[in-house]
Amino acid sequence: MGGSSIKIESMPGQGSEFSFTLPLSRTQQDTSSALVVPESLQSLNVLIVEDNQSSRMMMERMVENFGMKSVSTDTAEDALKHLRNRGSDDRISLILMDWRLPEMDGLEASKIILNDPDLSSIPIVMVSAYGRDVVIDEAEQIGIKSYLFKPIKQSALLDAIMEAMGAAAQAVPVRKDEVLSQSFTGARILLAEDNSANRLVAQEILGQSGLVVETVENGKEAVEAMNDETAYDLILMDVQMPVMDGLEATRQIRSLSGFQQIPIIAMTANAMDGDREQCLAAGMDDYISKPIDRLQLISTLEKWIRTNSNGPDRVGIPSGETIEDITPALPGIAVKESMVRQGLSWSVFKKMLSQFPSGQKDTLLNLEAAVLASDLEATRLHAHSLVGAAGTIGAGELLSAAKELEIAAREERTEDIPALFNVVDQAFNQICTSISALPPEDNKPAETESTESALSDTEVVQALEALKKHLAAFDPVASAAAVDELVSRKLPSGIRPDMATLQRLIHDFDFDQAMNRAQQVIDRLT
Repeated sequence: MGGSSIKIESMPGQGSEFSFTLPLSRTQQDTSSALVVPESLQSLNVLIVEDNQSSRMMMERMVENFGMKSVSTDTAEDALKHLRNRGSDDRISLILMDWRLPEMDGLEASKIILNDPDLSSIPIVMVSAYGRDVVIDEAEQIGIKSYLFKPIKQSALLDAIMEAMGAAAQAVPVRKDEVLSQSFTGARILLAEDNSANRLVAQEILGQSGLVVETVENGKEAVEAMNDETAYDLILMDVQMPVMDGLEATRQIRSLSGFQQIPIIAMTANAMDGDREQCLAAGMDDYISKPIDRLQLISTLEKWIRTNSNGPDRVGIPSGETIEDITPALPGIAVKESMVRQGLSWSVFKKMLSQFPSGQKDTLLNLEAAVLASDLEATRLHAHSLVGAAGTIGAGELLSAAKELEIAAREERTEDIPALFNVVDQAFNQICTSISALPPEDNKPAETESTESALSDTEVVQALEALKKHLAAFDPVASAAAVDELVSRKLPSGIRPDMATLQRLIHDFDFDQAMNRAQQVIDRLT
């Protein structure tokens, strides 16, 4: 193809790297396909045979979303008893059979079913997380023609059911703006995300779709928010967060009484199958990639939240044409593409840009400290955080540089890490320079310092004593709120650097050092 190229670089003992460029043209209209379940299939009775509780509940929910009825067992033996004891009025129409089951496996159970004259007419879909060729070969030998491979996506499940039942999928073209006009008015979502830029994007998209959003900044806070099983219709859970990551938070939520059914959607910057498998194994139901894409987010929510077609129309995605004349060109930042992908107005996007340098400065400083200390895990985590933030504003070079550093830390390539950090540092400085070139009205800080009179020494001491109580109780929410309030006020001369350090320590959850710094300031003022 004209303009294409392919390149290979190989180093003995290290491996090979393949890369290519491929020029492609943009289609004139964005469309997606929505699968419509034929009415003839909406009354099916589906038997789900799956020993993994999370996978079983996920398939139950998907089947019920199709308008079908489901009954589940966790062993092949129970499935056979169930089939033989069913009456004619509630006869099983279809079986979703896991391949690997305790004691009798799915293949052996399927053989028994297919050799039983009373059961042999029931279609079976073989479900497996193992190699496709092995499953297909063994299943075909006993007469099974339909297969489903984990991790299970709702569209793939519907395709497998239609194939097994001899129905054809009916794809209906749907315009992107029609998908986004559907309303979730009144539904409540808990958003667990530690990155402020990602929180802002998600809140903007969710709010425009009629959702009520509450946010927390780590997995521990997400678990603590589960005090009422009816409080939320869905949880959006970042995978990598401080204090407690999204995987552990999901496991703990699933262990709570009454929270086995609430949909939990992973948000991850890692697209590897292994990462997705980890999410599903932890009890998550689905996943979306970061940086957040508006259409993907809304389409995923539609699988798990019942929409209200009578709700108000949502704000549409701005097109490239409508934003062409109102956005400046910023070196290193794909402004137009990022706004269109996320469906953001210029006012929201420029707010994200104005917050980026200050919001990510601590991440870069923590990353540098981790690199200097040869702390590979901290390097990986801080680089990962920077990947997400860079992707949100469309800073492609910074994203690529941070991703390379994250991979190097994961692979323990210690000799490469200092040079890779230098590339990240340079790319970060370029982004900050670009943002600083915005017109003054577009680059004003999100918050300005109060014009009221400065706090007295006594008032600062009182505030710090109250803050110490929050720190002693290891209350991150109250501690962060207290220090943020202090930093927003006018302070006595000479202590603002201490307050900035205290704020950073608290937001990094270093409560011991924060307690020490607070006491040092108190001693100095008294």
